[in-house]
Amino acid sequence: MLRVVERISHGVLRALGATSVHLSTEAGIVHGYVLAGRGQGSFALLHGMGTTATSYTPVVRRLLKDAARVVLLDLPGHGRSPEPTRGLDTRVLSVGVREGLDALLDRAGVDRAVLLGTSLGGAAAVGYSLERPERVRALVLASPAGAPLAEDDLAELKARFNLRSRADARRFFSELLHSPPFYARMLESGLVTQLSRPLIRGFLDSLESADFFTEERVGTLKPPATVLWGKSDRILPRSGLAFYRRALPAGTIIEELEGIGHSPHLERPALVADRMLSAHRTS
Repeated sequence: MLRVVERISHGVLRALGATSVHLSTEAGIVHGYVLAGRGQGSFALLHGMGTTATSYTPVVRRLLKDAARVVLLDLPGHGRSPEPTRGLDTRVLSVGVREGLDALLDRAGVDRAVLLGTSLGGAAAVGYSLERPERVRALVLASPAGAPLAEDDLAELKARFNLRSRADARRFFSELLHSPPFYARMLESGLVTQLSRPLIRGFLDSLESADFFTEERVGTLKPPATVLWGKSDRILPRSGLAFYRRALPAGTIIEELEGIGHSPHLERPALVADRMLSAHRTS
């Protein structure tokens, strides 16, 4: 069923005028979408682990009324991006996002964009902004990963994504969303299949302390940042929010959201689009 949802969302994006493109990077081929809107400003979106760029379709529909350009990147090995031949680790992810997003922005004729990243895409967005500050007008991070994790928290995170049954998927949805919709039951088998892929398991198994950000590095971030963190988030520990609160430069907006879990773009797409547009107006 998740594949059906992804195909439908892909069709909606194409109906909205999206061009589907494949881009060569050192990490392999990555896929992206380019859309033209009726307003001003440019926006780029990076999704989380195990999902696809099409998960942002509800956000994109709202952005297009006010945006000139919107681009979305499928992370390496996700969505329509083929699996990297060397597997996925933080280096492959960083190279694929850096080179893929550079090429995608160039294809769209965009110099700078407001960049949204959710979960693993949030960590990728921070990394891209540190390496390419001249291409990021402002940064919006929704439940971003990348903060250092204690050994027990990292073990718990890996176990959380280790789904073996529909009951595990039901538990995962309850941790992902503040209030899972009734149709989540129909997506359980697909979620088990999606998160059990060797690519995902291999990425999680490869994580070690050196892969996480330090306060010193994050403190050098140049683009203005907004952090959105759902108060019902049970995927990442709140130590991650505390890290970003300490580490991000002065002036960063930190917003804790009532009634929202780990995926604000799924539960409140209008709010996420509004925060992206606000970041464009004030940066």
